[in-house]
Amino acid sequence: MKINETVGNSSIASGKLDDFFTWLDYIVFFVFILLSTGVGLFFTIKDRKNPSTSKYFMGQREMSVIPVAISMSVSFMSAISMLGGAAETYLHGVVYYYLEIALLSSTILVSIGFLPFLYEMKITSVFEVSCLIST
Repeated sequence: MKINETVGNSSIASGKLDDFFTWLDYIVFFVFILLSTGVGLFFTIKDRKNPSTSKYFMGQREMSVIPVAISMSVSFMSAISMLGGAAETYLHGVVYYYLEIALLSSTILVSIGFLPFLYEMKITSVFEVSCLIST
């Protein structure tokens, strides 16, 4: 099945989003962008007096479980994986879910087996381990 046969001469093929976005879509999009920018600016101005890499990267290790879990979950997902997963399942069936099972099991293994070890060593990235080993 070719894309041109599926899409034809529709607006998707021509790249026009005006046929698909309504004024409500634009409002939601811009409100989301403004809120994200506002949160970033607020914390930039608020914490301008105490710049430190520990606070920037690790939140001074004072964050609770919920924000860390949300951050980790969102970092594994992207718009491409969300759209690609649906398309892959549509084209090839539920075989794609084997990947999801592997991803879930590896995430559990890493969070139970590796992260506590790295947290105790105060390592922010796995790449720092190679620096510790080589010295």
